[in-house]
Amino acid sequence: MRPKAQEGRNTLTSIDSKKLRGTTFAASMVAAFGLTLFATSSAPAEGDAPPTKIKMVTDGGFTFTGPDSIAAGSILKIVNRTSFDSHFFSLFEKGSLPVTGKENRQCANLDLPACANVAKAHDISRRFKVRKRSVDTGMDGWDKSFSDEAKGDSWYTDSENQSEARTVTAEPGTTLYYLCVIHPQTMRGSISVTQP
Repeated sequence: MRPKAQEGRNTLTSIDSKKLRGTTFAASMVAAFGLTLFATSSAPAEGDAPPTKIKMVTDGGFTFTGPDSIAAGSILKIVNRTSFDSHFFSLFEKGSLPVTGKENRQCANLDLPACANVAKAHDISRRFKVRKRSVDTGMDGWDKSFSDEAKGDSWYTDSENQSEARTVTAEPGTTLYYLCVIHPQTMRGSISVTQP
């Protein structure tokens, strides 16, 4: 037979353990509810403007089609409309874009410094297996550009109708230059970020 003090301690432990389970359950429900609210709040609500789209298309060769400007805080959706081949949508600093034919070839081989940074950010293997499809290094959303020294925002696609939508978090007045590092000569463009 246990001493009275021992029984009291076990009784308290049992009660505390029931309270703890209840608190843990309640906390997990709040956390789940909070995560649900967070996940829902990032999607456009009914009545919000539809996303602005930049499409990857085949038009005598691979290219991007899309608008010249977008309001800060809007959703920018990148859509693959090509039926074959792999593509990247990567933001680039203007000074890091390949310019000459030689630089375009170096970029496509992932040898140009900014293009090599895209490969590193996506964790591309020697056999060109892309281990990380989406890269978001700045604030959440489209805002950070790759340079010779730094990683930026990027997305990889290898199938028709795949898409990636993010809020444009770059400051108004910014120009976002974008490029496909596999097809740098034809798949490139820019979009100006305007006031909301």
